[in-house]
Amino acid sequence: MAMDTLQDASVPTRALVVGLSLLAVFMAVVQRLLRVNLDPSEPPMVPTKIPVIGHIIGMLWYGKKYYQVIQDTYGFDIYTLPLPGARQYIITSPALAAAVHRQARAISFRPFASKFARRMLLFSDEAHAVMERNMFDEDGPGLLTGNHDHLYASLPAGPALDELSSALMAGAAANLGRLSASASGTGTTTGTTTGEVTMQLYSWVRDLITSTSVTAFWGPDGPFSRDPTLLDAFWDLEDRAVAMGIVGGRLSPLLYPRAHRARARLTEAMHAFYTDDARWPQASWLLRERARIHLEEHGYPMRDWAKAEVGMLFGLIPNSTLGTFWTLARLLADRRLLEEVRAELLDGGTVTVTVVAEDADADGVKKKKKKAKVDMSGLRNRSPLLTSAFREMLRLTMPTSSVRSVRDDVLLGGRHLLRAGSLVMLDGSVMHRRRDVWGADADEYNPRRFLDAAGGVFTDGSSSSGSSGEGGGGGGGRDSSKRVHPAAFRGFGGGEVFCPGRNLAHVEVTGVAAAIVCAWELAPGAAEVEVPPFKEDEMPLGLWKPRRDVEVTLRQREGWEDVEWEYTL
Repeated sequence: MAMDTLQDASVPTRALVVGLSLLAVFMAVVQRLLRVNLDPSEPPMVPTKIPVIGHIIGMLWYGKKYYQVIQDTYGFDIYTLPLPGARQYIITSPALAAAVHRQARAISFRPFASKFARRMLLFSDEAHAVMERNMFDEDGPGLLTGNHDHLYASLPAGPALDELSSALMAGAAANLGRLSASASGTGTTTGTTTGEVTMQLYSWVRDLITSTSVTAFWGPDGPFSRDPTLLDAFWDLEDRAVAMGIVGGRLSPLLYPRAHRARARLTEAMHAFYTDDARWPQASWLLRERARIHLEEHGYPMRDWAKAEVGMLFGLIPNSTLGTFWTLARLLADRRLLEEVRAELLDGGTVTVTVVAEDADADGVKKKKKKAKVDMSGLRNRSPLLTSAFREMLRLTMPTSSVRSVRDDVLLGGRHLLRAGSLVMLDGSVMHRRRDVWGADADEYNPRRFLDAAGGVFTDGSSSSGSSGEGGGGGGGRDSSKRVHPAAFRGFGGGEVFCPGRNLAHVEVTGVAAAIVCAWELAPGAAEVEVPPFKEDEMPLGLWKPRRDVEVTLRQREGWEDVEWEYTL
């Protein structure tokens, strides 16, 4: 009986052995077929214990943090990451990143961006052909050059920046007024008549930035004004945007049904807006001119233009939202830093409050009508500590990396062979945490790191003259003569991928932060604010998202109750 059982068991055992053997042979064949053969001059390859898909599993398990795991293990300035049927070069050295910047035609962002955007937004064959035509201006400027030149000529400075800054901050002023009303018991946010208000910080910032951005760019009768639920639809799409750009395309309905439906709704809303001659002229000049370049100069299909405008949302909303949240979280978590920034803003005249009238209410009680003003030029030119804190926030919370396609074989830095057809990734998140670049406190938040230089300085990690408290980090030990490599700070990208909206983002983030810092304080007895951890297991499109929201209870400061806000150029 026992022998019969053993013989019966041997059948599935033999099958298992045969199956595993066949699987091993199959994997060996696949590995051989997909093996990346390196030239001796190419960057060293990072091995993987699991053939073919080992690095893919690592990315799925760790998210963007996987590249930091590799860096902690090997410490390479540049290395080859073998992926199925492809090679990707990862660069973590500022000097080599600068070398890539100097090879803008041979190592270009454009081919990768075109393919990524097509998968993420489902552009038609016709639209893709227009985008690919004259990609490098072979027979005159192509669409990508026209769009690039328009944005880079308009957004960094000038009338377009002023128009959008004014519109954005007018929306922020209205939201800040509603927050004050809530503290007085007349608004909708959880508040009392004692001048206090309790809110979920990330949710409040997200609603503020999203609503003000879409109104500033698309006007008062834009797609989101008619259907506010589209704001939530955008965040549904944003949550899966990177995945859709990598493995989306026609598989999106199956792999990401919620994001796919959100994309469809947003596209239809944009299409309805741009085909209504009574509505689309209300959009900002920046978008109207961008539409003219696409539709008139290059014959872009209207329905694909609607998809392109959905893509524009990704440049306007996520990073400004998260940048504002992280800046406020850092300031509120460090009382000393908060007080120093407040003094800088008030003493420098960047933020002021004045009594403009005195009225009596129904009971005859006199109330002062006050106006608070934020000088946007002061935010740029007279607020060095707030600006440094903002840039340091970007250094620690900007994990995204710039990906480029290698069009021709390149000998980078005179020694590293990059093969045509490969991808290059400039890993900003790893670069931002290298101690040999930034100093001993590279992993810490040091709000003074950028006081002496816009690109940052090397620090020794001491905190003798820096801010103290949770989230404040150090600040002492700065050596202003030892500036970091100019390509080390990747908060706004670099080279041909240098964010044209960086000045707009700075005004938006610091403008909201300045108002909160000057008019509000943590309520007595309120819990200390703790900076939440990042959601590091994701592949984000922009800044890290918080793993949890932060509840804060704020009280209006004396003299700042019920102020009316105004932002001036």
